[in-house]
Amino acid sequence: MKLKRYIEIPIYGARLWIVVAKDLHKARRKFEYLFGPITPTNYNALCSRDDGYGKFGLFFKPEALTRQTIAHEIFHLTHRILEWVGAPFEPSHHEYAALLNGYLTETVYKVLEPCLRQRAKI
Repeated sequence: MKLKRYIEIPIYGARLWIVVAKDLHKARRKFEYLFGPITPTNYNALCSRDDGYGKFGLFFKPEALTRQTIAHEIFHLTHRILEWVGAPFEPSHHEYAALLNGYLTETVYKVLEPCLRQRAKI
């Protein structure tokens, strides 16, 4: 099971890579030009961002494609996008966060759907 998809997040002008790969460390290393170096740790999933240009990445091992893990990484993505646009996660921005989180959840699940169906067959 392998996936690499690039999508635009139109309201914020952000760009998102969604990657599913058995060797997550190797897959993430291919994006060091964009997100910087990755520390050698045994990740099952992670969220990455660039240094201020609005590029983000969600990386998953196939076995990490659970609702809990996907939600966890989408929460990090929501937080990082809001920080990037200058709307830190605080009470005055909770509604922005909730709307963005809902949009990202629907969008990311649509992209991951083929992987989730394939995983369900296993």
